[in-house]
Amino acid sequence: MTTVDVPLRLEGGALRRFASALREPQRVQQQVLHTILMRNAGSEWGHRFGFSRIEDVRRYQDRVPTCTYEDIRSAIQRMSHGESGVLTSDPIVAWEETGGSTLGAKLLPYTECGLAQFRAGLQP
Repeated sequence: MTTVDVPLRLEGGALRRFASALREPQRVQQQVLHTILMRNAGSEWGHRFGFSRIEDVRRYQDRVPTCTYEDIRSAIQRMSHGESGVLTSDPIVAWEETGGSTLGAKLLPYTECGLAQFRAGLQP
């Protein structure tokens, strides 16, 4: 098998941000987590788990339990009926219904910030 080097062709700022993140992935991921937590500290979920007092990944793991969709289904239903500040402080700008392979369809909320992060992750 032969490998081929393909030059990275990103434009300006996107390339610089991507290259910088590659040099210090742990620091960048810590910064992303901190930004998400501070942005959502005022939400119901943020109050429940003390987002404003979480300083690192370890504290996040200690404070915020792993959950399933079923664990947050009622919160998502509330949000789908227009209630704000439940799982996120940002407004929901889009909803997606999944195909539901085993437990039926699931409704997924998207914020503008979440969509921007998704696009930024795909751009490189």
